[in-house]
Amino acid sequence: MSVVVVIVVIVAIIVGAVLAQRMNQKRIAALVQWASAGNWAWSPRRESSPQHSFSLFNQGHSRFSKNHLTKAGIYPTPGLGAASARLFEYHYAVTTSNGKTMQENHYWFRCALIEQEADLGQVQIRDENFADKLVQSIGFDDIDLEDPEFSKRFVVKAKDRKDAYDLIGAGMMQAMLQHYGWHIETNGRSLLIHRTGRLSASMCQEMCDVSAAMLAQLPRTLVNATRASQGLAPTLEAGAASAQSRKNVSAT
Repeated sequence: MSVVVVIVVIVAIIVGAVLAQRMNQKRIAALVQWASAGNWAWSPRRESSPQHSFSLFNQGHSRFSKNHLTKAGIYPTPGLGAASARLFEYHYAVTTSNGKTMQENHYWFRCALIEQEADLGQVQIRDENFADKLVQSIGFDDIDLEDPEFSKRFVVKAKDRKDAYDLIGAGMMQAMLQHYGWHIETNGRSLLIHRTGRLSASMCQEMCDVSAAMLAQLPRTLVNATRASQGLAPTLEAGAASAQSRKNVSAT
């Protein structure tokens, strides 16, 4: 390789690094602006992997989260109190070896971690892919629900199948069909929504929309069971059965 070629390569690397840094600074500035406009607390600090039993947080190594936005008193579920939310980007790495060389791959995810009052069980909902169709063709099926369009587009798994049936009613399915492309996990009162990529202002807003839509469409039976555990009387205006939730679904 000639000296000229080496110089060109080095310059290209430097220019690429500078442009990447500027793009990242612009992204972070937009995040800070979005957080300020919505009264979210903002922290760029790097933190360890969230202490939750979600599958995403148990993969690979070098796990950490950063660029956190937090807010309490958000996403009201009709019949229950408002939830709290934390938006952040999450990283882990996977190292592979072919016996001669080692290769490290890095993976980034944009996440919304929601804490609310209802017990949502342990359920996973994600887009169906070709591998899922292949597995189903040989007799291994996921949990099918009443809506054929929903069952065609999503894979649903649950530690207890009852958890999935309790969580995903007609309103929930309609809402999720309007917000395709997210991986959703529940673990008791915690809800995690994520997809691959770095955090951005537009993705923050979309995660807020998905979270709000899901919590507004919790089935009335699930909401009233939570109210009963809190010593509260059942209400007709609960979850997906409330007038506002029905209005939101019919408008989509």
